[in-house]
Order: sequence, then C-alpha cells, then structure tokens
Amino acid sequence: MNRLVITFILSKFLEQSLNQIREHFEPGVSLKIPPHLSVSYPFFFSEPIEKLTAKLSQVEKNFSPIEVTLTGIGVFQKETQGEIIYAKVYPPEKLNQLFEYMKNNVLEGVVFDTTIFSDGKLPAFVPHITLSMKSSIANKEWVNSRLSFLLGIKIILDKLVLFNYLKGDSIWKKEKAFILGKPSLPQP
Repeated sequence: MNRLVITFILSKFLEQSLNQIREHFEPGVSLKIPPHLSVSYPFFFSEPIEKLTAKLSQVEKNFSPIEVTLTGIGVFQKETQGEIIYAKVYPPEKLNQLFEYMKNNVLEGVVFDTTIFSDGKLPAFVPHITLSMKSSIANKEWVNSRLSFLLGIKIILDKLVLFNYLKGDSIWKKEKAFILGKPSLPQP
C-alpha cells in the first residue's frame, strides 16, 4: 500500500534558500523531501496511483495559481518529533478551499496516516511551510531573529506534487506534478 502526500513545491531559488535553513537545523533533510506546503495529510492508497492522478488532473483545471506571503515564523512542540519550526503563510482562504476540495473530491475514502499525530486524530489544517522537524531549540527569539529575512516574501503556488514515501530509504519520491490553471487541450 502506498503512503502518499500532496504538496506545493516552491521555486528553485526559494527551495535553495530554505534548504540552507533546513540543513542548519536538521542535516540531511533536504535529501528526503524539498521544502513544500502540504495540502493533504499523509495518506494510504491501495489502488493504482493512476486513479488518484486522474482526480488530481481535475485540480489543475479547477484551480488557479495561489499567491501567498510569508508572514511569520513559528515554533511548536510535537511529542514524537521535537520542535517544529515553520513559516506562516497569508492569506489562508484559497489554500483552505483547495484543502477542502481535495478532502471531499480527490481524497474521498482514503485512509489518512493518523499515527504521526500524538492524539491519533487529524488536526485542523493550518497552511505553513515546515522549515525543520526534530529540532531542539532553546531560544525561540533566536529562531525569529535568524529567519526574519523570510517575512514578506511573496510566493506563487502553482505546482502540486504527489509524493510517495519510500520507507526503506526514508525519502519521498515525486510521482507526478500538476500545474494549477493548466488549460484543457482540445479533443480531436
């Protein structure tokens, strides 16, 4: 059974900048999955991936690229992984709409991986870009001062990617990318 996640990946320039930050806090993380903004929780899918990619193709047609701004840096504790450092994005409304569409149309009937949450339940969706997991940060003000240069950066989110978790390698493999706002090709 495949363990999958659907995310937006970021521009190469922003990816390189964020990977420097991520490597500072968590060496080797950039080899596992690129910096991203998730629009689904990890889930299990036992049917052929082509069934899922057909549904994701509809997202390309039904949604336009989404512009967000990085508005803050946050840190929270997660029992199983230590401190999580993340960048807040604003406005969340279009991302929330996309998340709901995915949940109700694309991911209907999938089994979400709730084992990664300490209480075993899916939390509320909060759009963000994870910068580090498994960190041990003694001073949150230090994190804010070091990462304040990110504030105000505008990002165009237009490339959704379906990733498949390869457990033996502990990495996420890109299965397929989808470009929001992609026009339909005329049928012959």
